[in-house]
Amino acid sequence: MMKHAFLKNMAAALVLCMLIPTGAFAQKKKKEKKEKEPFQWVMPPLSGNADVDDYLKSCDDCWNRTLAFTQNLTMYHIDTTYVKGDDGTVYKAFSLVDQNGEKRSTSKVIMQNIDLIFAGTDLTLTMTNVGLGMANASLALPSLGLKAISYGKYIGDGAKILGECGKEVGRIVQDKKAENAAIKAMKQNAVNVGEIKSTDKVILNRLDEGEDVPAGVDPAMLNDFDMGDNSEAVDIDEAALAEAEAKELE
Repeated sequence: MMKHAFLKNMAAALVLCMLIPTGAFAQKKKKEKKEKEPFQWVMPPLSGNADVDDYLKSCDDCWNRTLAFTQNLTMYHIDTTYVKGDDGTVYKAFSLVDQNGEKRSTSKVIMQNIDLIFAGTDLTLTMTNVGLGMANASLALPSLGLKAISYGKYIGDGAKILGECGKEVGRIVQDKKAENAAIKAMKQNAVNVGEIKSTDKVILNRLDEGEDVPAGVDPAMLNDFDMGDNSEAVDIDEAALAEAEAKELE
């Protein structure tokens, strides 16, 4: 029966496509592809009601804290270079490279990520608590008289930005946890090759079991490779790292 319903719907869809002019269909398709503009929060004027205003001010605070949280991020990627020792053994040289092409201190990045994870989880908890105030703010709307409709929309907008900000902050927290896990694994598997040692900026790892050098890649000679240095290295707070790994988003 479901099959018949499916075929019936498909037939109806085909008839509809034949009835719609090609231009109109293309126009509709073009509209569907239009990207949705990101929501922008603007703090509304205060209503005079404490419950409504406290909620809106708290939403505004969360919005501004999220902007600061996301705008202070340094973007970088993990660069992998295949290098070859004098005996022909191939290794992977990992480094964190920022948007300026500079190799970053891996220990500093771990500690910065820990701070971001703590700040992000604290911010999501704050947003969860602020969201609980929506009920009282909504119950207070009738006391605003003719302004109730406008402020009902503002309250709804507040809930929307709490949701969107929570998702963005949560995504960043999870990314930073994943980055720390990747860096930690690299450091745990670090090797030294003769007198050439892994540093805070370049970490040497053996190839994974069964891993081959990608086709077309000619490994660089390890003796000629820039291994960076430990000039910016910092001590990693292992207790804080473990706590950050265990942090859960609200």
